[in-house]
Amino acid sequence: MRKNRQSPLRGIDGCRRAVWHLTLFPEIKGWDVLLLFNDLRNGLMNMLRNKKFFLLPATLFCLLNLLTLAQAETPVDHLHLLLKEALSHNLEIASLEEKTRALQLEAPSAGSLSDPRITLALVNLPTDSFSFRQENMTQKQLGIAQGLPWFGVLSLKEKNAELRARQQEELTRAKRLSVARDLKLAWYDLALVQEKLKSNEQIHKLVRQLLVVSETRYAAGKGLQQDVLFAQVQLSELQNDKISLGIERNSLQDRIGNLLDRDDLYRGTAPAYTLDDQLSLNQESLVAQSLERNPSVVSQKLAIIIAKNKVKLAEKAYMPNMDLRLAYGQRDSSDTMPRSDFVSAGITFTVPLWQSRRQDSQLGGSKRRVRSARYTLESLEKSLPHRVDGLVTVINESFKNYRLYSKGIEMQAEQLARASLAAYSVGSVEFLTMLNAEIKQEKVKLAAKRYLYKIYKKNAELEELVGQPVSIGREV
Repeated sequence: MRKNRQSPLRGIDGCRRAVWHLTLFPEIKGWDVLLLFNDLRNGLMNMLRNKKFFLLPATLFCLLNLLTLAQAETPVDHLHLLLKEALSHNLEIASLEEKTRALQLEAPSAGSLSDPRITLALVNLPTDSFSFRQENMTQKQLGIAQGLPWFGVLSLKEKNAELRARQQEELTRAKRLSVARDLKLAWYDLALVQEKLKSNEQIHKLVRQLLVVSETRYAAGKGLQQDVLFAQVQLSELQNDKISLGIERNSLQDRIGNLLDRDDLYRGTAPAYTLDDQLSLNQESLVAQSLERNPSVVSQKLAIIIAKNKVKLAEKAYMPNMDLRLAYGQRDSSDTMPRSDFVSAGITFTVPLWQSRRQDSQLGGSKRRVRSARYTLESLEKSLPHRVDGLVTVINESFKNYRLYSKGIEMQAEQLARASLAAYSVGSVEFLTMLNAEIKQEKVKLAAKRYLYKIYKKNAELEELVGQPVSIGREV
């Protein structure tokens, strides 16, 4: 008989081994964490079954350590979580999804026959006696009729209904991409505002320190009063900028909360971002992807197919529709003569008598719709490559600017700030020159961040055009 596997962590010895393992091997990760967590859970269940409650504290300690390790193993992608929330809670997207499901459910009905018609009738009943036996042609009749369109009409109608459902899917996907773009733009703007607040705080801290120095030098007769006043004015301007940035931050948080469709206010913060060392966007590949996956392009291609099917339907409208009828008439026999029952059958055709005003007009309009759909698709296919090229160009040029600032100008500004501070300490440069050099260093860092988030924002617009994610960097 197969033996059941026993948990290696039973009782206090198992918990001691777990603590020993976590202490000596803190780098435990991945499946090791999951397996050890599973063993601890089994051990905890064994303790509860055996009523060894005095062992629970040690086991719970091990579980908490493992949970901490498991959480540390998976970095949180804040933007991904917000996108997931926005796309699942947005009411406009939910409305479009329900409309898509409705069209999908309604599609089979477009290809089905109309309901048959049942006829119940009294035929040739004499009004003098209302007797069913008096006249030979008096009968009680039961009939059924079924309308039949021309061959192929129903299948074309069902195909068009299915294509309209697919069109609605693309409209829903376009809305999802639009919401994702708006959320990303607001998110990256929020991240940039937080960088500005951080820079403002750094400059504020620096100016306060320099203000103390200038006041000390002025009190000792070695500095100028204008240095003190300039530092105070600079602090006031920084405080004003901080207030404005706080208002902008709250506005962006409200915009994000609106996109998330939350009842409560969103007051989260965005993490810092970085870029890969090499940014390589294949323009030809992105253009090809946009022409293949862009929701507007896909929807318009479906519109052309629908329009062509309508042309076929308009051509079939010249052919007659049929109406089949079958009836059974029951007669009552008289006292002197038996009477047999009747069976009747018939078929009715439509005649395109008003062809010039009806069928011809429908066919001409359907052909025009095909041309219109083709022109719209051609316009999209011509404009998309230019839009993609424009975004890729902005991203590539902004990346060059970002690299120039982050790898070159930042270092130069730092060297300038150090040299100015050293020169000021020995009286070689004025206070204003030294302070401007320090502020310049922070502004250069902020300029690099502006290019960084400009790249991310343009990439968000590019993803909407391409119809899928385009990876360029990551959260720090």
